[in-house]
Order: sequence, then structure tokens, then C-alpha cells
Amino acid sequence: MSSSSPRPKLFLLFSGPAVTTSPPDLSTSSAMLTTQGIREKSLRLVNGEDKCRGRIEVFYNGKWGTICDDGWDMNDTQVVCKQLACGEALQALPNAAFGEGTGSIFLDQVQCEGNESSLEECSHKPWGVHDCRHKEDAGVVCSGLAVTTPTPGPAHTTPPPDISTTSADLTTQGIREKSLRLVNGEDKCRGRIEVFYNGSWGTICDDGWDMNDAQVVCKQLACGAAVQALPNAAFGEGTGSIFLDELKCKGNESSLEECSHKPWGVHDCRHKEDAGVICSGPAVTTPPSELSTTSADLTTQKIR
Repeated sequence: MSSSSPRPKLFLLFSGPAVTTSPPDLSTSSAMLTTQGIREKSLRLVNGEDKCRGRIEVFYNGKWGTICDDGWDMNDTQVVCKQLACGEALQALPNAAFGEGTGSIFLDQVQCEGNESSLEECSHKPWGVHDCRHKEDAGVVCSGLAVTTPTPGPAHTTPPPDISTTSADLTTQGIREKSLRLVNGEDKCRGRIEVFYNGSWGTICDDGWDMNDAQVVCKQLACGAAVQALPNAAFGEGTGSIFLDELKCKGNESSLEECSHKPWGVHDCRHKEDAGVICSGPAVTTPPSELSTTSADLTTQKIR
């Protein structure tokens, strides 16, 4: 019997069922934003003093874009502040109050009820559909962050000292004074009015400037009562930005930011219209020693 050559052996290796791993989802759709951290990354505020005020920009389709101010109100602002963990809404600002953005305008006709956790949950036109220009970019001012300080025991939330110029945040006379100054006068209680905003000092236009407005300035600076409300750059023309226009105070406000005015940076003025004030001056609590030489005082025994 002839011997047959051995057949080659075939070995098959099976790796088992394939495992499909879904990639991490980085979309900005509200249904995907399951943590506060991810929600914050789909939204930002720019050109403000801090992350809690500025022009609103949303991240969509791989890039940042702005929101049109059509219908923009405090309900919409409340959702932005909540989404960014920035406290309460203070102002809903239209007309590119924090400067005009560039690139796309992603959202228009945003209509929030105020209880949504992110803007994407609010009603709005389809993404990228609008009839706006960047001069209509929406902005917000929120009350600010709460800072959590770790301790050995239960965590405590401690609000940070806020040095913003928004009236709701100005909780002490010292901080209020730092948001306002008078320059080119003989002392700190007379001069051209300048306000600190967005990292720089700027002036106030004299349109409608009156004694009620001057009274609030003097009160805010602890400078007594208003003596004069001066228009037409009476203390010289300022430089840089003109931040406030059409101020309308009642006189009982504790700071200028509580008064009605156009949005920050919106005006039709030139520096020749910079407003100024003269206040009565800070009260002197310690009376000086009396060194008068008035004749009525010269009644010594020798003269008598």
C-alpha cells in the first residue's frame, strides 16, 4: 500500500465578536450637553471685564459665531447666565454693546422662557438663518460667579469680592468709588466725570446731564451735595471712549449704573460734550483748632 503524503493542517483563529466603541460626542446640541462643563464650552462671553459679561458667542459646526438681538430680552439673558454658572441676569444688551463680532451669526429670534438650562433648548430660527448684521450682536451682563472654597468639612460657597462696575455688584462705598472718578478739578470732588468699564476709563456725554445726575455722582463719591452739573467739557476734553449717554437719574440712586442710560458705549457724542460736576466736598469730621484773629476774638485782659 502506497503511503500518502501528510495533508497540511489549517489553523483558524477567531478574535471573537467585534466591539464597536462610539466616539465621544462633542456636539453642541442641548440634548448632548449633559454636564455644566460641556454646556459652558458651547457658549462664551467676550469683550467684557470677565467671563460673566460680554458679547454672546456660541460654538456651532466647528466655529464660534454671534447671536442677533432681535427679540433679545431678560429671559434669554437669564438662560445664558445660568448656562455659564454666572449668577443672575442683570442686563440684556442689544446693538453690539460689547463691540461687533466677526464671522457667522448663528442664532436669531431666540425666545426663552427663562427656566431652560441652555440656549439650545429655547425656541429660535434654524441655525444660521437670520436677517441681521453684526451691529445687532446681543450681549449680557450677569451678576458674577460663585467661588467654591474647599474646606475639611462640608463645602461652603463664598462669593468673591466683585470689582465690576455694575450697580448690583457694588456692595461697599469703596468699590463704588473705584468705578467712578472726577479729573482735572481742584480736588476729588469736582472735575470731568470718568467711569471705569471694560478695563479702561472713559467719559460721559452731557446729553440730558442735569442736577439729578450730578447728585448721584456726588453721593457715589461721598462728596456731599451737588453744586453744579457742567456740560461742554468744562473741565477739559477727555480721551478714549465715551461710555455713557442720555443718563436719566432720579437723584436717589446710590450709583450711576442704577440710572437709566443708553447701552454702554452707545452714543452720538464727541469729547467736547464731556460732562462734569462740582460737589460741595467731603464732610470734615474733626474740626480744626480755632486760630482765627477776628477782632471779636481779641478780647484779652491786657487789651481790656
